Amino acid sequence: MEAEKELNQVLQVANNSQNNQLTSVVLLYLGRVAAEQHEYSIALFHTKRAWDELQSGEEIDPNIHSKVLMQLATLHEQLGKAAVAATYYEKALLLNPSNNEEQGKMYLRLAEVYDRQKKYDQAEAYATKASIFLEEHSNQEERQEMQRRLLMLQRESSDWKMSVQILSSIAEQSEQAGKKHKAGEVYADLALICLENQEFDEAWAYAEKSRLALSDTDPTTGKVHRVLSAVYFRREDEKKGKKHLDNAVKIYEQHGKVAELEAVTFQMSRYLSDRGEYREANERLEWFHLFLMKQLEKRGVVL
Repeated sequence: MEAEKELNQVLQVANNSQNNQLTSVVLLYLGRVAAEQHEYSIALFHTKRAWDELQSGEEIDPNIHSKVLMQLATLHEQLGKAAVAATYYEKALLLNPSNNEEQGKMYLRLAEVYDRQKKYDQAEAYATKASIFLEEHSNQEERQEMQRRLLMLQRESSDWKMSVQILSSIAEQSEQAGKKHKAGEVYADLALICLENQEFDEAWAYAEKSRLALSDTDPTTGKVHRVLSAVYFRREDEKKGKKHLDNAVKIYEQHGKVAELEAVTFQMSRYLSDRGEYREANERLEWFHLFLMKQLEKRGVVL
């Protein structure tokens, strides 16, 4: 890759000049390039080296320091290490005490990470901070994105009908602004909320709107297929229900979405078992186990 080649050349210059700060920046970007290629073990290696270079320098630029910590947090989150990710996010937050957009994003990321760990008190505390920040800062686009994520994070404890109204408005504004992909993501959220609240016709309608806005291989389309599968199973159309589950599996496999793939695989296995198709149900579970082992190996995790 051309970008990686050029960065390695700059890294050599930085090492020769013993410029710790430049070296750490180059390593940070090498880590980012590796992460974009889903080479997470390499990305983590480069980013940890960036951290070590910062520590060995006489002066540490707080901005670079914060970026390295954020990248370490994001990589650990992608590796499924939510507790480690939370620690790095907390450290980055301490380096970024001023009221700016990055602080608001960190509040939201911490809320999401603690929610995944089922640490709901911490998740709620950071979600509240993110909500306050949302009211006081950020531009309209940033505000809408944070509001969308907060609504999805807090949807079990909030008025779902009000959430639908707010998200519908965001989706319509995105469409009017020509932001088709963003509208598709919001329609997928709307479909999920309606499904969770037994509004099956509305869930189907929002899911179809999302499909029109997103590509067939977009990661969010996997969520759309899961909603549609639930709707069709509810309508006792098992053929279409199974088809949408299979489509979700293909998308999640393509993008390495392990948690989502696990959920949809178990959903499919339960469906097959209920039909008495035990052999295929077991084959699905065995396939997922092998897929998981390969993903962990690619991400540098050895069991």
